Amino acid sequence: MDVRISESRNRILVALEGDLVSEACARFRDETLKRLRAKEKRCETVWVDLGRVTLIDSVGLGVLMGLKMTCRQHRARLVLVDPSQQTLSALDAVGFAELFDIVSIDEAARQAPDLFAR
Repeated sequence: MDVRISESRNRILVALEGDLVSEACARFRDETLKRLRAKEKRCETVWVDLGRVTLIDSVGLGVLMGLKMTCRQHRARLVLVDPSQQTLSALDAVGFAELFDIVSIDEAARQAPDLFAR
């Protein structure tokens, strides 16, 4: 699992690539929470790019839900960007899809062009 994090103003982008499964989830969770908690100004939005996630398991789904709750505590919005078909199917199967803000990569680029510059 490759985890790349970038920041701009009061936003964080976490781009994931590979399998978001048990052994890879700790790094994703820890790095994201470290950045969220370290922001001098309140973080408004955490974007998680799931377009290159090839597999997600129950641990990965749990980490996403935990991150959603932590973002809520910090009054930040969590947005899932362009989830792969496998990831979207897993979110749907457990009823999580309707609990998350999910946008296309194009919509994310419109909302946060500084993070999604092409």
